[in-house]
Amino acid sequence: MASLHQLSLSNEEVELELHPVITLTQPSNLNLLLVGRFLTNRPIRSYMMMEKIKTFWNPVREMRIEEIEPGLYSFQFTHHLDMQRILKKGPWYFDNHLLMLNVVPANGNPNQVALQFVPFWIQVHDLPTGFMSEKVGKDIANHIGEFLEYDAKNNSNFLHTYMRIRVLLDVTKPLKRLKKNQKTRRGV
Repeated sequence: MASLHQLSLSNEEVELELHPVITLTQPSNLNLLLVGRFLTNRPIRSYMMMEKIKTFWNPVREMRIEEIEPGLYSFQFTHHLDMQRILKKGPWYFDNHLLMLNVVPANGNPNQVALQFVPFWIQVHDLPTGFMSEKVGKDIANHIGEFLEYDAKNNSNFLHTYMRIRVLLDVTKPLKRLKKNQKTRRGV
């Protein structure tokens, strides 16, 4: 057995190269960033919200949520399909408060992203025969907001008596009240 007195340092110097290890928690694409704010004047319990949102969204890959400033949150995804699914399936709520989300553009500042538009699925009832079409859906959607999508599958079932359209609404403006169009009532 060697004693401590026999240990010595060599005069030879060897350079050590270190390479960083990329883990799933480090985003591979910085463009996969959403910023969000809740439509409320009440404070949000951030820790609870972060845990619940991760559970609700259940991303396939890792996701990080951080509070940028009081009431403003960043949602960093590591896979574009997770982010697209979250945007497609909205709107999202926590504690009965609407979450307004938007994509942060490349080289954009998360503090300056517009957070006033939210997509909603809207049902349009009592349409006369012949008016259950995508063109009519676009016209209605563009009257109350911005048309995003028409649910053609909803019309395939004869039991459905309403049209479904996805509309981007400005939450800073009051909702528009729709009137019955007199042209649609003639001959009925």
